[in-house]
Amino acid sequence: MYRIRHYVDVNEGGTAALLEGLANCQNPPRRLVLASSRSVYGEGAYRDSRGAIVQPAPRTREQLDRAEWEPLDGNGEPLQVIATPETLPFTPGSIYAATKASQELLLQSAAEALDLELIILRFQNVFGEGQSLQNPYTGIISIFFNRMRQGLNLPIYEDGNETRDFVHVDDIVASIERSLAPGVAGGIVCNIGSGIATSVMSLAEKLSNAGGFSPPIEVTGQFRVGDIRHNFADISAAERHLGYRPTITLDEGLSRFCAWAAEQPTYEDGLDRATAELRAKRLAK
Repeated sequence: MYRIRHYVDVNEGGTAALLEGLANCQNPPRRLVLASSRSVYGEGAYRDSRGAIVQPAPRTREQLDRAEWEPLDGNGEPLQVIATPETLPFTPGSIYAATKASQELLLQSAAEALDLELIILRFQNVFGEGQSLQNPYTGIISIFFNRMRQGLNLPIYEDGNETRDFVHVDDIVASIERSLAPGVAGGIVCNIGSGIATSVMSLAEKLSNAGGFSPPIEVTGQFRVGDIRHNFADISAAERHLGYRPTITLDEGLSRFCAWAAEQPTYEDGLDRATAELRAKRLAK
């Protein structure tokens, strides 16, 4: 729960301003593509012991303090993570995620009145050349690279087995281009990712290899309240509607990122400061 007003002003206020502008535009665009986020789901999709698809509630501070990392069902039984489909309901676990869900609802509610063909793309964890190397709150790849080049350790939160879906920016751009192509119908919602779950520990090892570093990798048991445990995308809708297929593997993308990032300035690491700020708000351990 940090930068609350900023996220609301930019995402919700900015979307409202855009809609007002479109409503008063003499020659409005026919199509609008929203860069939404996988964060609207909260935890991803799981299958319970009966085979039903379920979506667990966000993990509580008490669970995390006890190092109970994996989501469980109501009977305390383990759940099996599966690819998250677009039909999973909104359960945002952060202010940022709530504002991304709000963007979708605002645009969907106005699309018909404004005669807009709306396409919603829910991006997974985007990385690649050109991303910020200075933000200590988000972007695990840039945070880890910045620490490695300064000879610092890589602190792995929880137990390192939490997973994410990393997608290269080139594939993101390709999905947007396909969304604007003639013949693509409006009114669709698509996950855009690699469709592959990668653990944070595996990411740290792959990134170290790609950058030619050998940093100390330390599993710390730290956590951030509101972080999810697992999520990877079901990309079948994007394949069906857009002809989308990811083309940049994680290994290739990390090699390209490291080659680019090595030519950029070295920035003071801000992870410890950011973590201290979150701890002061009881949002991290």
